[in-house]
Formats: sequence, structure tokens, C-alpha cells
Amino acid sequence: MNVTINEESIEVSLDSIQNFSQLIHHLETVVLAQRGEVLTHLELNGEELDDQKEADYANLPVTRIMSVKLRSSSPRTLVLQGLQDCEAVMTEIVKSVNNCLQHFESSEDKQAFDQFVIVTDGIEWFSTIFNGCITHFQAELESGIFNESKFIQAANSLSPTLEQILQAYNDGDMTSFTDIIEYELRSTLETIRDGSGEFYKTLETRSVQ
Repeated sequence: MNVTINEESIEVSLDSIQNFSQLIHHLETVVLAQRGEVLTHLELNGEELDDQKEADYANLPVTRIMSVKLRSSSPRTLVLQGLQDCEAVMTEIVKSVNNCLQHFESSEDKQAFDQFVIVTDGIEWFSTIFNGCITHFQAELESGIFNESKFIQAANSLSPTLEQILQAYNDGDMTSFTDIIEYELRSTLETIRDGSGEFYKTLETRSVQ
């Protein structure tokens, strides 16, 4: 069996490993953990795997595994890569907010909610990145350089705003539901979009000092 991580071949003892799932668990919890890295890409016998395919092959015996290729990265690098993409992603989310509101205005509720799902999925992506900032860049965030950051203020306000939107929906108050989306959520997302580039550059600079 040929196992590589970031194009580097490694030796793996298979004494207690019987299937693919156990192999990946070993690589993540032993090999990558010692490096302080996380798995970002996985291939089995030349086939790129997503989460579902990885689950499908979980019980594949190691005797049928010819090659495993992994790519890994440090959590800090992943967070910075996400922040680098943030402006483009948030631009698309704001477009979906506008589409959502236009559909509601035209009484096209199904299309409106379809767009709102896209918005919430995008916010979930951003929240993962921002929570990564809090976890892996704690020292930089506590240094004081971001005390007046509108980006951070907007990011911290996302969860309460979504709670207000959900409460309005549960109350059947569609007027408040759309008003919060239009006048609070959209402006918050625009602030995050507009401030993400500067935040990324500052955090990247501080992280290499």
C-alpha cells in the first residue's frame, strides 16, 4: 500500500488496522495530529472522496487498498484561506438576499425560501471561518488592533440577527421576517463583505510576525 501526505510517502504499520476507516482514523489522530494539521483532501485508489464516498468505503479491507493520498494543512492556514475567499463568497450571499427579497415582494414564496436557504448555508460557512479565527488566532484578536473592527462587530451580530428572523418566522410575522432580512441582515452581510479584505490582510501580517 502506498500512502502519501502532501506528496510525501510515509510508512504505516497495519498491525491493528483492518479497514479503510481505521486507516484514516490512524492517519488523522496519530500522524496528522503530531504535525498539528487537519485533513483537507482524500483519495483512495486514485478516486477523490467526499464525505459520503469516504463513508461508503469505510469497511473496505486494507488488502484492497492500493493507494491513499492525503492533503493536509494547519488550521490557521485553512482559516486564512477562507478569509481570502470571504469577499467573493459574501458578495454572492448578498445577491441571494436581494433575490430572496424580490421573490417575497412578487409573492413567490417558494423561490424566496429557496434563496433564503442559500443565504443561511453561506452564513454557516462564514461562521465556521470566523469561529476558526477565534480559536486559532486568539492572541492576534486579543492584541487590541481589532478593537474598533466593524468586521468583527458585524460577524458577532449575525447569530442574534438570525435568531430574530427565526423568531419572527415562528410567530408567523412575515412582515418582521422580511424587514429584518432587508434592513438588518443585508447590511450586516455587506459590512462583513466590505471589511473582509482588510481583516484578512491584517490578520495574515500579524500571524507571520
